[in-house]
Amino acid sequence: MIIISLELQTLIKTIEELRSNLNSLILRKGNLRHPEVIRASKDLDDALNKYQKLIESIM
Repeated sequence: MIIISLELQTLIKTIEELRSNLNSLILRKGNLRHPEVIRASKDLDDALNKYQKLIESIM
């Protein structure tokens, strides 16, 4: 359970960083269709999907 907790904590921190990065990119690029914004959005989606799978495996 400790390993899962550490993995979960690390993943939550990663998600927060990816979300912050996405928000910053949106403000700088001013276009939701900019390739960098799309890439950052996909990266966040991947991390959120991993989080969901991890939570499901715990329960």
